[in-house]
Amino acid sequence: GSTTDGLVVDSSGRVQLPQTPAFFARAATLYSQTGIIKYNDVTNTGCFNQGGHYSTSTYKFTAPVDGIYSFSNQVYSEGATLIQLFFYINTDVVAGSQENAGTDDNYEGISLPVTVQLSASDTVYYSTSTTTHHTNSGYSFFCGHLVG
Repeated sequence: GSTTDGLVVDSSGRVQLPQTPAFFARAATLYSQTGIIKYNDVTNTGCFNQGGHYSTSTYKFTAPVDGIYSFSNQVYSEGATLIQLFFYINTDVVAGSQENAGTDDNYEGISLPVTVQLSASDTVYYSTSTTTHHTNSGYSFFCGHLVG
């Protein structure tokens, strides 16, 4: 049962994988921007960075091993008519989505969940090309984990 064990099965048969790369990051501050979305909080309630593979300075997750990974995010916007969201592996866009509110006085949320195959050292992140989004730190997040 130490934290260096890769697999723990308790006496009831429950399985734990304490070394599985996983994280949940939130936006720590309100901001409007284009480019990589600044999910920079991995320490407040509910946030974590198991294995330290998510960077709060580059806002990217780096795969420590080859495998299938699952990621999800949400961007919350106040006063945007259009939000565009992109998921990158290294420098390639592999998925995208957009939300057209039609008016600039709405609150909108957009998510883009993906499951992808990564090689060790691949980086992933979410980005936006929309300048009118305004992320809310309580409702904007990026999370992911190694599936296997």
